[in-house]
Amino acid sequence: MRSLSLRQRGSALPGGLLGMLLLLGVIESYVARHDLDYTRSDFWDWKLTGRNAQAKTQDCNVLCFGTSRIQQSIVPKVIEHQSGLKTWNLGVCWGQAPAAYFLLKRALDSGARPTSILVEYHPTTLQADPWTAKGFWPELLNLKESFDLAWSARDATFFGATVLAHNVPSVKDRSQIQTMVLAALAGENVTHWTSTLTAMRNRNVNRGAYIMPGVGGFKGQVGGQYQDAFFGKSWACTPVNQSYIRRFLELASSRNIQVYWVLPPFTPELQAKREQANNVALYTAFVRQWMAEFPSLTVLDAEYSQFAPNVFFDAAHLDRQGALALSAAVGDLLRTLPEQPPKDRWVTLPAYQEWNPTFRVEDIPMSQAYLLQIGKIRR
Repeated sequence: MRSLSLRQRGSALPGGLLGMLLLLGVIESYVARHDLDYTRSDFWDWKLTGRNAQAKTQDCNVLCFGTSRIQQSIVPKVIEHQSGLKTWNLGVCWGQAPAAYFLLKRALDSGARPTSILVEYHPTTLQADPWTAKGFWPELLNLKESFDLAWSARDATFFGATVLAHNVPSVKDRSQIQTMVLAALAGENVTHWTSTLTAMRNRNVNRGAYIMPGVGGFKGQVGGQYQDAFFGKSWACTPVNQSYIRRFLELASSRNIQVYWVLPPFTPELQAKREQANNVALYTAFVRQWMAEFPSLTVLDAEYSQFAPNVFFDAAHLDRQGALALSAAVGDLLRTLPEQPPKDRWVTLPAYQEWNPTFRVEDIPMSQAYLLQIGKIRR
């Protein structure tokens, strides 16, 4: 025989393996093209915010960082109306301290030159390790950032899991895909399309803010789900989160950026329970340690500004009306504080005062109604 078969020539790529790789490529390509169906809206939140940090911040005077508490309570259009300072909100759901640092660095590396920063650190996220946000990190972190966080956490497994999920869509969205497959077998259609598009619309039109409806139906009761998170144990910040707070403040200080650490309000009942557990005192002492180290750090404290339960969406998040009022108060301070800096640098915000805009502020139901009207989503 003049020619040898593929097997006889010792091919390094058998036909079966090649077929399997092609099939995997087709599957991953399909999942990637349908990520609006498979990816949860709160995961998309991190992806969109990472993009906005690079693309939307270059001409902003004020940037906001933190968790859903700042994301849902600081409305950039209101800040600009009250202060004249263009603002973008880069808060993310369950945003841990490393996320705020990476987003700030991305913004600065992309040409942003803010004069002021608003940052909020949720007490519960500061108690948590990176694995509690394992579904979020692949949407945000690139290879270098993944290594940075894994190295700081001394966790090679975290690095491998994050990089794999970032690059393999079916791994990243595995749990959602499983849910959708089971639903399909039961004759149901489950998709994240509507919630994700609605959230994206709302955040884009509000310059990063995510504005809840003004339902007025929350009565202030603190459910059992808050027990362990807020007052079930003594409060303390993890070393990893503490290291990224330091890096965040050092980076801002190196660019001569004024940093305002924002303390949004909790409902009165939740705040009282935090006090009873001594967690308010512990968190306050923690913040004052950073103030002593960083002279450019000022606290804006709204925890005792008499926000009633009816301006909350739940025990820890403001609704539309609460967010408008807090944003107006913060905007006023951003206009006056540079000229009249407080001696103590711990500024207690004035008591709640209803604030109604003269311009359109779009909340979630309004965003969904708009998308229904133009045919992007269906009932």
